[in-house]
Amino acid sequence: LDVKMATLYGVLTRLVGMGERGALRDAQADWLRERATCGAQTACLVQAYRSRIELLEKDLQAIYSRGPF
Repeated sequence: LDVKMATLYGVLTRLVGMGERGALRDAQADWLRERATCGAQTACLVQAYRSRIELLEKDLQAIYSRGPF
């Protein structure tokens, strides 16, 4: 899940404009703080990653829908 999330985040940061990139970085920092509250609780971590991946995939889909590039 970590690799998938990191890959999606990396792709998105390269596809969005500078203004959106800052917001994306802020959202990622907020998510990292939230994830840290899970500690070593596996179920919490899995849910945190799945939620973040879902949001990143929605953002990526929004970019795809505006294509072509």
